[in-house]
Amino acid sequence: MVEKMGVLNISLILIGSVFILGDVAFLWFLWAGNENNSSWRWIVLQGHLQTTVTLSSAVLRTIVGVQSTLCTSMIAGSIMELSGFNWLHAASLSIQRFSGGHPYHLMKNGIFNGRIWYLLATTALLTLTTIASHLISTGLVSDLQITTMFGDPVVGEAAYSLNFTKTALLSGNEPDLTQNMPSTYAAFGEFSEDFVQSDGVDDTGPTVRAFLPITSPTIRQTLSNYTGLGTILNSHVVCIKPQIKDVVIGASQGSISSNALFLTGSVSLGSSIPPGLSFFKYPWINNLSQPFNWVNFSCSLAVTQTTNDWPISMCTAGNGYGDLKATEDNTGADGGRHGILGLRATSLLHEDLLFDPLSYIVVNYSRYLLPSEMKANITWTDISLNDSSWRALRNMDTNPIFPQTVSISYCFTDFGSVDTNITVHSSTNRTEPVLQSLQNTLALDARQVLLQLGADGSNRSLSERGVLSLQHSTTWSTIFPDEDNAATAAGSTWVQALDGSYGFGMLPSGTPSSPIKTTWALCTNCGYSARSINSDATSISAALGSIFQSSIRASGSTAKALQAILTIVNMMQYYERLQQFDVSATTHTTFMEQQLQPVHRSGLIIVTISLILHLSLVAIIVTVFISSTKLSFVGHSWYTVAQLQSDNLLPILDEASLMRNEEVEAWVLENEPKKDRMILAGEEGKYEARVVKRHRSTNENLRS
Repeated sequence: MVEKMGVLNISLILIGSVFILGDVAFLWFLWAGNENNSSWRWIVLQGHLQTTVTLSSAVLRTIVGVQSTLCTSMIAGSIMELSGFNWLHAASLSIQRFSGGHPYHLMKNGIFNGRIWYLLATTALLTLTTIASHLISTGLVSDLQITTMFGDPVVGEAAYSLNFTKTALLSGNEPDLTQNMPSTYAAFGEFSEDFVQSDGVDDTGPTVRAFLPITSPTIRQTLSNYTGLGTILNSHVVCIKPQIKDVVIGASQGSISSNALFLTGSVSLGSSIPPGLSFFKYPWINNLSQPFNWVNFSCSLAVTQTTNDWPISMCTAGNGYGDLKATEDNTGADGGRHGILGLRATSLLHEDLLFDPLSYIVVNYSRYLLPSEMKANITWTDISLNDSSWRALRNMDTNPIFPQTVSISYCFTDFGSVDTNITVHSSTNRTEPVLQSLQNTLALDARQVLLQLGADGSNRSLSERGVLSLQHSTTWSTIFPDEDNAATAAGSTWVQALDGSYGFGMLPSGTPSSPIKTTWALCTNCGYSARSINSDATSISAALGSIFQSSIRASGSTAKALQAILTIVNMMQYYERLQQFDVSATTHTTFMEQQLQPVHRSGLIIVTISLILHLSLVAIIVTVFISSTKLSFVGHSWYTVAQLQSDNLLPILDEASLMRNEEVEAWVLENEPKKDRMILAGEEGKYEARVVKRHRSTNENLRS
């Protein structure tokens, strides 16, 4: 074997095959690898993948080309010894035995016959694999695509909160954010607990959302992991179908407009606390503050300027004023309110983060609602459904063609917050949503924002919503300033980016005896304005109105819609205050980077099959050459020339010194029998070989 092929050629076959197998294995490592492998991560993250694939393709192409050249030499030798060939091919076959070349040149000369069909098939396949080797890079690159991956962690420092002095200053000077148009709908983290909905209860479930101290939208959109201090916000909202009494529709009692309608009455939880509600009991609060007691309310009614919005308004429970029926003691004295009737976040955050979490009355009505004579003896008929969180009442004393219908829902919130260590992560990029303008209306297209807030009723995953996953911590519920670290003390080390002063009646501190008389119109262009004095309800921004209206229509959930706008006003306050943050801490962030990565495998599979076929062909050709030939030596030149020096070929050689191929072909056809074929043969006992005419006994007797 060494004598016939030579050490170098054997090395090229064996070592080249090992390199091909190793290169293919390396390519499969690149295609099947992931970010958990440090080597794969380094190659891809540093942008070396395309270079690596190109170099690997070049190595494979070179080895396949060299091996194909050697195989062509062995095939030519096998043809000359195993089968006859035409006179005209004697020179080219001898040259190819020495120099090899592309197997295609063997194919185009038509030198094969039926006796060596296997060499024909092998040569044809070798031609295909050799040509295919030039397309390896193309096939592999077709599998690559620019996609996202986790970058390397970056350690930095970020301001995450305010000192006590700044918090106090901001709380006294900030505007009511309910009338602001948000400048951003920033990406946030979210954690929620599973819960079971009950009839008559509309529950968002225990939910905490994390705001990140990152000003750049681009950074927030490409963030894959953030570990450091941030602000977590309880955003649990529960709305129930309340028990109702003394419902009265009035007019001319508003604080602004003389023609404004309002609704007064009292609500109660009933005889038991619905699932999802939790109340903290202050020992010093009297019996009037028990959850089952009746709580008064007085809500101004919204008047819509468009037929698309529902005339929904919202006021705080316990804010009755000016009407004898609006208070528990029938005195009509400001009414007061029961501060403990707010939802407590005992399962996730400390229950005392907000001193006075609010409960709200949400009111909707038919467009034909007319004021009564302020009497409580109206015949109200309950038409609400069992599974609804709305108590729907119909006034049967009015014209049956235009019935008066009022729906009331009793909602509880607790948007307390703490600054603490958080970890949020996501495996995908996100695009922060925006509100889109609509033609001929002040309402805005809020679908993108609703998807992010989970308020569109679609029940999408966090990644589909563009929200990061917030890692839960059992320490959240224990975070609260102790007596030595009171938030009310000057110089306190307790910091809090959000203090519950976001609007909708929320104040950082106060007493529950002070009624909040504001009613908010939860629709677009339907509250009090200079051009519309038919409502005493305070307008909110078109953004918040559009979000609430779109959410309640899409999801059918008042709690989800209320959760959405309360999250937004807290988000507005957070990012407006972010520029004032002066308390810093170390952060660890990881971003999603756009890098070229293997996305498909079809190209690699085709390349692998082609290379395996090539190696199989090389093995077959080497086996045939070693086992079936005796007179050919790969890579040697003199013997190829000497073996042509036979009596049959010498006349041709003498004439062809200055002939072109076409002239030699014409001379041979003229002077030699057309059917005569040549073969390389040797005589037993003699150390010589010649290309001679093929006879049956040629391989035993060399013609002298």
